[in-house]
Amino acid sequence: DPKGRIIEMPIRSSFAEGLSVLEYFISTHGARKGLADTALRTADSGYLTRRLADVAQDVIITTEDDPGAQGILITDEGQSGIQAPLVDRIVTRYLSEPIVHPETGEVIADRDELITRELAKEIAEAKVKQAWVFSPLSSTTQRGISQKCYGASLATGSPALLGEAVGIIAAQSIGEPGTQLTMRTFHTGGVAGKDITSGLPRVVELFEARQPKGMAVLSEIGGKVELAQLPEGRVVRVISSEEFSEEMDIPATHRQMVKTGDWVDAGEPVLSIKKTAKAAAVKAGTYDELQDEITATVAGTVQVTKTAVRITWNEIDEREYVIPAASEILVADGDTVEPGHALTDGPKNPQDILRIEGQAAVQRYLVDEVQAVYRSQGVQLHDKHIEVIVRQMMRKVRVDNPGDSDLLPGELVDRHDYEYTNNNMLAEGGEPATASPVLLGVTRASLNTQSFLAAASFQETARVLTEAAVNGSVDRLNGLKENVIIGRLIPARLDLSEEGRKRLGIKEGDRKAGLLTGFTKAPATFEEALAAIGGTELIGVGAEVGPGRGSDTVAAAASAAKLSSGDDDGLRAAVSALSDAASSRESSAGSGEDDAARAAEALRASTSTAEENPEPAPQFVDEGAGENGSPESSGDSKNGESENTGE
Repeated sequence: DPKGRIIEMPIRSSFAEGLSVLEYFISTHGARKGLADTALRTADSGYLTRRLADVAQDVIITTEDDPGAQGILITDEGQSGIQAPLVDRIVTRYLSEPIVHPETGEVIADRDELITRELAKEIAEAKVKQAWVFSPLSSTTQRGISQKCYGASLATGSPALLGEAVGIIAAQSIGEPGTQLTMRTFHTGGVAGKDITSGLPRVVELFEARQPKGMAVLSEIGGKVELAQLPEGRVVRVISSEEFSEEMDIPATHRQMVKTGDWVDAGEPVLSIKKTAKAAAVKAGTYDELQDEITATVAGTVQVTKTAVRITWNEIDEREYVIPAASEILVADGDTVEPGHALTDGPKNPQDILRIEGQAAVQRYLVDEVQAVYRSQGVQLHDKHIEVIVRQMMRKVRVDNPGDSDLLPGELVDRHDYEYTNNNMLAEGGEPATASPVLLGVTRASLNTQSFLAAASFQETARVLTEAAVNGSVDRLNGLKENVIIGRLIPARLDLSEEGRKRLGIKEGDRKAGLLTGFTKAPATFEEALAAIGGTELIGVGAEVGPGRGSDTVAAAASAAKLSSGDDDGLRAAVSALSDAASSRESSAGSGEDDAARAAEALRASTSTAEENPEPAPQFVDEGAGENGSPESSGDSKNGESENTGE
């Protein structure tokens, strides 16, 4: 059917014999699958983009450097044919270790150097097989991500600007080609069940960290493989055997009681005191300090040398895995496997990889698997976009033991908060908490974000807001969504660096003077607006008193009437005073309404000239602008307009 599920009824007739009505109807699914697929799955792609944008919306370039960042190893060895070449994966990144020519030993690129297209070509010609680079996965910044870990913007080829919203770029870079994935027909030669985990559903499965269908059985330990057929089914045994030894020196006063090859149990005597040494010790009065017998502390096989007795023992760990009947076993009797090795075919469960092999392995697996889907459809996508999303999926840890901290067992905590709490505990001499890394799907990661406004606008609004109210949550407004929701400017401001100001056409002096709005300033609070337009002198009230009424409003309008038409600040003050009067009209009685009417009349007179000479408010300050941002030369309206357009 269109969803890729198998219809349980086989078609037994041929077209020559003639199909029954039901058989014919089922056969039409195959022909129309591509068309139905496009219609049904385009919506899925859009929903994936929304989830990715939500989880990564607060990833912004916040700092230039990141001293705590470690590099990740990108290698060409052992990669499947579908994996991108090394140079395509390291281009636009910064190196964390120098790249050395494998034959001459010459340094091709140094640490902290940006890999440009030209440098990448040189690295490819030298046939370099691996490189250590900085990655979004290795960034340790508490908010956002560092310029060094992200690397260059793929749009411009130059380093990403401070304030660039790279999380949204990553989400759209992954989501947009998702529509191309949906438009392919996922038919792989009619093999039952193969359609489901290819294309877009596979990408969604990976980003949601779901347990895949028909997943592989992974070995939890390294060791030798034994295959067995038991009544409960086929069994794969992995036996790990590790040899340990303990050595005991033979003192001059003792002799050994065992010989090489003997087996001893723990507590069994191995050395005994010599009679001559015992007599001498008794005579000297030091016998109490000597041991008559020295015993083995562990069980094992004895090996005797001239000066010591070595006891050797093996520690054996054995794991059994019952293999489902439908799965194909990938290992043979006597093979040696490493922890995390797949014993059967099928996709791996990311949660199992995290538990057995750790954080770095699951991050690499997710990036490689998502890339495999896109590259199989011929879509070029840079690893760093997927890494930004995977970083967001792994920003939480689950508390195992709270120690002396205020954390709760089983609680999901942001990684940086956990480290901050532990550092404080260690400084105070308390016992730090312990925690395990957690892999959350993008939906769960979005709902577990620190901003309740962003989480509530995504899904499960009632539950998110109820929990936030019960917990007394505080939203720090660090991301994009929460600022959009309450009408503030988003924190993705590009004017923090010289290059960003150049791109926006802003002067540093103007930015510092606060003359600009738009890119540089968040909307003023009520108190700030009040102070900016003269506070108590103009309106006649303090911030804590209600809006101006009556004679105060008339005074405001009268002062506005004296202002020149070019004085925008004064006009704004008068309009503000009038709007305050209008809002208080319902609560004020009698004379207030007359006062507001008189104030309106006064304002109309003062603004009539301004209405005659309409002038577009400039977004940025002109070269010859005065302090208030209006042109210094007050010519007629035509001249004013021509100046602005020329500028």
